[in-house]
Amino acid sequence: FAAAFLRARPLAEEENFQNWALAKCAVALNMVLFSRGGSPEARQAVRKVIAEQATKAAQGLEEPLFVFPEATTKDLNTLIPFKDGAFAPGVPVQPMLLKYQWTNC
Repeated sequence: FAAAFLRARPLAEEENFQNWALAKCAVALNMVLFSRGGSPEARQAVRKVIAEQATKAAQGLEEPLFVFPEATTKDLNTLIPFKDGAFAPGVPVQPMLLKYQWTNC
């Protein structure tokens, strides 16, 4: 489990990496960046990126993706509905749980 997590490629919104230091981190972590945009076309583009990367990972051509299917966080006591894009490619998934030790995350 830990080995899979350490070699996974995070999926992240590129707008969060406009700062040069954060952009360097994204490159160093081999992140798969996407633009959220908000339009139906932008959502379809994100689904396409997820499908392409997940399929390559399932074929052993790329590292697996690390995706937060909720697309956001809420509080420490609530599980919010998952977006279906992370599951749409129909390839195997490895569920994970992240537990914050801080109360202000």
